[in-house]
Amino acid sequence: MQLKIYAVVLELVRRTGPRVRVLRARSPVLADQLERALVSIPLNVAEGAYSRGRNREARFQTAAASAREALACLETAEAMGFTGPLDPELGALFNRVIGTLVRLFLPRRSGLTRCRGDTNERLRNSNGWLVRPFCPLGAPRRSGRE
Repeated sequence: MQLKIYAVVLELVRRTGPRVRVLRARSPVLADQLERALVSIPLNVAEGAYSRGRNREARFQTAAASAREALACLETAEAMGFTGPLDPELGALFNRVIGTLVRLFLPRRSGLTRCRGDTNERLRNSNGWLVRPFCPLGAPRRSGRE
């Protein structure tokens, strides 16, 4: 079973690859981190497509985390002056990949899942990403409808 997002992930890797080569001249460590994160995305998506149950969720979650890590590497390189600003189209491609992967591993419930005591229905980080509230281990989760 091939997922439609797999082709989009490969396009993301193709479009980000040249930035790795440029970054390697300025910061080999950051370029290596970016390269490892980029390689991890399609490999985990492909593995997740043929996995079952929690293993499937874990692969898609790892792929989403690697995509976010790759984006953070590019943002860090820009902040440090190693590269120019991120192309908006590439940023949109990252958003599409991360958003799709998150929807593949989040539970299918209406509303956001939150920790006991949270009052915010939706949280956004500084980049406008919708994020799930942190729930420490052992703290029970409840749906937003309670």
